[in-house]
Amino acid sequence: MKANKSQIFSKAWNLFRKYNITFSQALIKAWTDFKREFYITIYNSISSKPQFSKKKIEAKKMYQNFNSVGFQLVFRNIVNNVGAINWYDGKTLNMD
Repeated sequence: MKANKSQIFSKAWNLFRKYNITFSQALIKAWTDFKREFYITIYNSISSKPQFSKKKIEAKKMYQNFNSVGFQLVFRNIVNNVGAINWYDGKTLNMD
């Protein structure tokens, strides 16, 4: 599983638009989510045979003990701006 920068940036952009966080926090969250998913992929790729049980337990500990971000994700408070659209009629540029 290779890190695709465009996927991480697009996820960060979606997080930034959805939650009340800075873009750098969104990038940190997107990158940590990717790393956690990577650890889970590694865990799932290890065979369940008895000879690999120790490696499977270590891989499970890695993704279960993976630290998440230290900030809360709070949804943005998006205000309905229908009145502004009616006032400016979508054509007038008012620099107030």
